[in-house]
Amino acid sequence: MAGDGYLARVIYSSRALELKHGRKSAVLLLNLIPKDNGQQRILMTLGDGICSTETISEMKVLGRLRDRLPHALSKAILLVPEQLPNYVAYALTSVQNPESDYAVQMRGVCQSKHPEFVKAVEELPADKREWFVKRVFNPEGCHALALPEAQ
Repeated sequence: MAGDGYLARVIYSSRALELKHGRKSAVLLLNLIPKDNGQQRILMTLGDGICSTETISEMKVLGRLRDRLPHALSKAILLVPEQLPNYVAYALTSVQNPESDYAVQMRGVCQSKHPEFVKAVEELPADKREWFVKRVFNPEGCHALALPEAQ
């Protein structure tokens, strides 16, 4: 009943990864890393009212899913490290949300897959790479620079 739109696929793949924690679920979720502002807006507003029949309880569940998404992506990338360039590049967009803990979640990925992580950072265009290492994440020390507003 939910259809096959971007939002439905994000919800399905996030839950599938939580329940199965397999490579197939990880690939599904990583393939949904936003590719444009429209998809990013959908993720940012996950948990906001989508329709007039949605309950507060349903909105809270979706909001929690949105808040766990950086953690889910970090779990997924450990299973599918060949997608590290997309994962690293998305950090530049994700941390624009002041409540995002995407950079914090990147620590474990950086520590577990350090050579691959550093290579993915080096593959960023020069201007984005500079912004990344100065404002988002220091890959040499696996240190998050873009912290959520609450921290």
